[in-house]
Amino acid sequence: MNISMFEKLKIWWLYGTVFITGASVLIIEILGTRVLAPFFGSTIYVWSSLITITLGALALGYFVGGYFADKYPKPKSFYGVVFIAGFFTALLIKISEPVLTWSDRFGFQWGPLAAALILFSLPLFFFGMVTPFAIRLRASLVEHTGHISGTIFAIATVGSVAGAILTGFYLIPNFFFSTVFIALGLIVMLVALLGLLLERTKWKILSLCVLLGIMAFFAPSYESAKNSDITVLYRSPSFYGDIVVAEKDAFRCLIVDTQAQNCTGIDGRQAFAYGGAIVDILSSATHRDSALAIGLGGGVITRDLREHFNKVDAVEIDAKMVEVAERFFGYDTGGANARVFIADGRRFLRENTKRYDAIVLDAFSGPSLASHLYTKEAFEEIRNSLSADGIAIVNTVGFAAGSKAELQRAMFKTLKQIFPFVIAVSTEEVKKDEEIFANIIFIASGKEITLSIRAGLLARYADSELDQTASLTDARNPIDILSIPIFEESRKVYHNIFGSL
Repeated sequence: MNISMFEKLKIWWLYGTVFITGASVLIIEILGTRVLAPFFGSTIYVWSSLITITLGALALGYFVGGYFADKYPKPKSFYGVVFIAGFFTALLIKISEPVLTWSDRFGFQWGPLAAALILFSLPLFFFGMVTPFAIRLRASLVEHTGHISGTIFAIATVGSVAGAILTGFYLIPNFFFSTVFIALGLIVMLVALLGLLLERTKWKILSLCVLLGIMAFFAPSYESAKNSDITVLYRSPSFYGDIVVAEKDAFRCLIVDTQAQNCTGIDGRQAFAYGGAIVDILSSATHRDSALAIGLGGGVITRDLREHFNKVDAVEIDAKMVEVAERFFGYDTGGANARVFIADGRRFLRENTKRYDAIVLDAFSGPSLASHLYTKEAFEEIRNSLSADGIAIVNTVGFAAGSKAELQRAMFKTLKQIFPFVIAVSTEEVKKDEEIFANIIFIASGKEITLSIRAGLLARYADSELDQTASLTDARNPIDILSIPIFEESRKVYHNIFGSL
């Protein structure tokens, strides 16, 4: 059967549309985690929610799309479905903040699922309709429907692969997710509009599509009121979170996905109590030649360690964090005695041959702990990188006592399996069974060390409590579950101070 060049163009445009919609699905799925992160962190619940909604919406879209394609087997209907998918993609980011605020009432476990259902199910549903619709249109023209089905599914899958690579390697570190969603929606709508033009669609329908596209682009975003007493000095996306530097009440804070990583006063000194506590603890170390900080943040703790150690190395996974520390927090990365390595903490420890007199682990991923750094195996690598009398400091946020202190008990038990000497220190007074939110700092060493710490700041965990507590390992690491009460309390503290940035 001879096919004109114009008909071939329409076939290739259909294939191109399938490719772009396949890419869009993965872009929405991956980028959706960044939409949810400011409210719910980057926990397993966020990823599970996005995957659940994506698969569920696509499955429903496949089913309805097949039925709809049989009933209305027209290319114009096909491109109409694609246009609607793009429209909802551009629109979802406009309503994300009120939806996230509303879904926050369901907590860190069910909140991400509720938010993902409202925000992403509609565009993903219509994207799911595309593949069976495209198969139906092409199968009506040829005999080999199996070959056509395989081709179209392959094109959609290759598009998804391209979307995943594009999102992870380029879009996330270089663009705000709101910009990406709007641009993606407009691109999909434009592809559909051109497809409708190829199918000689009536001008009234084309005009309506153009009008809807303009409405999606210019529709106002629904945002919470911003605190007028907060000045945002810097805002930028990175591979690992959205970075904000803000000032309030003579304090400058580094914020990643609504978690304040560092705050300094106008004099540049650490505003959080845990920073001074860590430096005070290490100032009593027997040997003070070299120290390693895993997690740079604003560089304040690393900078203060230089007052007590001859050489201080820092490991930071996010290169943009180093730039921010230098630009806004006076961190100096110059000199052989102040090296910064851009690397994952575990990888650095595995490849490290140097022995440090002190290692400070203070690694957060937004409001979440970088879970792979807080396991038995990770602590073994830390001990292997310490000198004989070396001290390990592990900083966490949470509770020193009570039912919400399960993460701290798990951390203490895990450290005890690696280090003979472990104590836990709170930055707030510890009272029996009173759930006080604070930094809990674990001090671990191969040998007992003498520290002048007030008894009221010591967090003690009875053997009976630890017997019921699970250790944290690479194979079984329930940090996300144990951190739920901590996340919830952390968000309350953050919103009391910063509101909605």
